[in-house]
Amino acid sequence: MSTLKVDTILKRTGTGTITLGQSGDTINLPAGVLTSGFGKIAQVLQTTKTDTTSISSATFAQISGLTISITPSATSSKILCFAQLSLGNDSTTNYLRLMRDTTSIFQSDSASNRPQATFGYNASGQYNMVTVPMVYLDSASSTSAITYSIYWRSNGSATSYLNRTVGDRDTANYDPRGTSSIVVMEVLG
Repeated sequence: MSTLKVDTILKRTGTGTITLGQSGDTINLPAGVLTSGFGKIAQVLQTTKTDTTSISSATFAQISGLTISITPSATSSKILCFAQLSLGNDSTTNYLRLMRDTTSIFQSDSASNRPQATFGYNASGQYNMVTVPMVYLDSASSTSAITYSIYWRSNGSATSYLNRTVGDRDTANYDPRGTSSIVVMEVLG
């Protein structure tokens, strides 16, 4: 085993990337070594939905306007996904899934006839909304554009609403409207 002691490593000409090792190599850093670049946030993107929509189907469908695409700079990057939704329902169940392209990436295990979802709830309150947060760290494994979105469904016998209550009364101090959003961050590997 050899030891190389230097104060600074510079690229021979111009600017750009200095490569340590080759693809597939492991570089071990002893405990206490300070690094820069790894784990830093490379980009942050957000989509916000302020209008309302609804669903009465028992089949999962994409929520229009709650979709965001990000192109990772490296296959080793992680994508940190945050979503917050304002949901209203009355006598139905809302089911939500966090999707990467057309794949559900953050859902429950299969369990007989129970719906697989990231989140599900049933509430009876026509004048209320519930705020639903989602947080998930995804492995990019790609430098191509990745699309993240939220799919949802109801139980098929009633209607679920986004960014509004069921009652949606047009009266001051009652039935607020809400907002929903998705934020994605590229975390360098």
